Amino acid sequence: QKEFTGSETVFGFFYPPTFQLVQGAFALLPYKAAFAAFIVLTTALLCMACRQITGSWLYAACLILIPACANNAFHGQNAALTAALYAFFLVGVERKKMILAGIALGLLTIKPQLGMLAPVALIASWNWRAFLGASVTTIVFAALSAAVLGIGVWQVFWLQAPVASAMMELGGVEWGKMVSVYGGLRLLGFGHIPALALQVLAALAALVCVWRVW
Repeated sequence: QKEFTGSETVFGFFYPPTFQLVQGAFALLPYKAAFAAFIVLTTALLCMACRQITGSWLYAACLILIPACANNAFHGQNAALTAALYAFFLVGVERKKMILAGIALGLLTIKPQLGMLAPVALIASWNWRAFLGASVTTIVFAALSAAVLGIGVWQVFWLQAPVASAMMELGGVEWGKMVSVYGGLRLLGFGHIPALALQVLAALAALVCVWRVW
């Protein structure tokens, strides 16, 4: 790691190969230019999503000029991208553009844990076109990443799942950075098993709520 990053820190990367495919375009640029390009483009995408929601570029700009967006940009995170995709998904459903909504949801699989309840919502509301659009997009996206990067990246992705789990359990990723029941309970001193059990209960409650609302 030090040879490439100039740091003794080990950086975990637990994203699926589809996100590596997206990052491939930015890898063609020098590091600082790639960083800036990623932040500018993804924030602009979020601004477009906010424009669709509010109907005003001014309101959209106000929505992205918040501390959370600044923090995301400073750290080079992908929250602007995932928030934009989620917004496009929900706006598409609301405006009956189900195929486009499904495509946005399929692209959101770059961070699959964010959309785990979205299929439940689509099934509960009988939005089969959006469900089909998301399914086809997910399959094509995964196949394209395998074709470009090789099937080996998918094999390694699944093999590293226990490593990701251990990182979470042992605090390799700071619990304060996890906006979750599990992370909050670990900060309060709960052990891994009770915190995980309560997280599962909270997830099941969320699933029931999503089903009933949709």
